[in-house]
Amino acid sequence: LGISLPTTTGQLRSECAPAARDAAAVASPPAAEEVDPCMQGSVGQLRNLAPECFDQCQEACGAVKSVLMSHSNAEQVEAVKEQFCKHRGAFECFIEKGIIDQCWSVLDSRVLDCVVRKDVAGGACAPVLAAAREAGGEAPSKRDLRRFCGARLRGSAALPPFVP
Repeated sequence: LGISLPTTTGQLRSECAPAARDAAAVASPPAAEEVDPCMQGSVGQLRNLAPECFDQCQEACGAVKSVLMSHSNAEQVEAVKEQFCKHRGAFECFIEKGIIDQCWSVLDSRVLDCVVRKDVAGGACAPVLAAAREAGGEAPSKRDLRRFCGARLRGSAALPPFVP
């Protein structure tokens, strides 16, 4: 990748801590009626495509929603990186549960594009997901995530192949 990533969880948390503090400072108060991000909108559509992923890692739903919102504007690559690193811990769930290989393709940019731009209720994105899974690609390790987010905070990270 050509970037230096932190090598310990402590280093990763330390490097991502400023972004988390900034986000907490501007967080809005909870709504009176919370909406389950796993069941609503584009994330709900992704969950319908791959329930085995989101049922095991429900904490990833909000993170995926943030990335999807950033991803919908292709000119906002920096915003996608920011959201990805801000929610890095949620994405680590896929690794910790041992489902990263089957679930990472759900976050493939082609699948995200399909979900953002098409109605997947009719199954329009299922072939896109199948193609992404067949194509494979390198799913990240925790170390990869730490390296990427640490380099991003230093302003030197290009999007690695595993980032949507």
